[in-house]
Amino acid sequence: MPSELPIAVVVHATGTQGLSATRALSHASYHVRALTLHPEQAESKFKTLQNVEVIPYDWSRKSLEQAFEGGEPAKLVFALALSDDKAMMGQGESEGWPSEYYQGELLARVAKEKGVKVFIWSSSPPSPSKYSPISAFDDKAEVEKYLQSTGQPFVALHLGTFLDYFVGRNAITYEGANLVLTFPRGNRTEAVYPFISVEHDLGAIILLIAEKFESAQLSGRRLVCCDKFYSLDDLTEIIEKIAARKVILRTKLPCGKENSPGDKLFQCLGDSATPLKGSATSAAPFTLSDLGCKLQPVEGFVKERLLPFLGLKRSEAAE
Repeated sequence: MPSELPIAVVVHATGTQGLSATRALSHASYHVRALTLHPEQAESKFKTLQNVEVIPYDWSRKSLEQAFEGGEPAKLVFALALSDDKAMMGQGESEGWPSEYYQGELLARVAKEKGVKVFIWSSSPPSPSKYSPISAFDDKAEVEKYLQSTGQPFVALHLGTFLDYFVGRNAITYEGANLVLTFPRGNRTEAVYPFISVEHDLGAIILLIAEKFESAQLSGRRLVCCDKFYSLDDLTEIIEKIAARKVILRTKLPCGKENSPGDKLFQCLGDSATPLKGSATSAAPFTLSDLGCKLQPVEGFVKERLLPFLGLKRSEAAE
């Protein structure tokens, strides 16, 4: 589909990260080529968006290359790799599910071959030796190294802990009049978590990178994306204040089977030496605030998304 608009390719466009990227790029008058494993979901998710071209994706090079056919080279690619949730929970492996490194390396290689101007990679720091290996961390970090070796212009995003996790997945529920917040392997006071509302903020981050990629000399950089770091007690207090309900925090449960990759991931996040905390202080020469980007604080997420999810009206909650 030829287009005079700048072309952006979004990988896994119907998921949480991809949908935020697709919405922002569409509203910013990009022609979005939306790669998705689930094209049947596209109509409902993209029905209010303009200039979105849905491309079925099956992890193969052939399906990926469809996003780069015809017209000028893509100005921007937003790419991520999907974890095998079954394997993460210690329940075996899904048949045919490629490793996150395979997914990311193929995306980066094709982007380089096709002359992509800006490749934005949803990355992660490697897991500390205490918990290694955790593929959801380590594979993404290895792809970041591969990108550095290719000369492909890129930015790596370290997105931290998704606030979106609390909307669904039974992470926050009612117990009588109280709310129960479940955070596997949570460390209440020693660890700090870099929370981000992906639905609200990721798209704006991507547009900012596209705008300032050259002027801010962002190529090869990594950015830790969060409003600030919060302890779980901080998070509990914020929800209690806004929802005007007692919040019971439960942190002892494992994530999936004990010591499964997903469980080790949450143990790692709950360690006082949270790797993303180190990234924020030592490995990111640019911060989002330096680039003029202000993210939604936890308070905003609670008011705008968590209260409606819980069936609470703003008037019923303490301001």
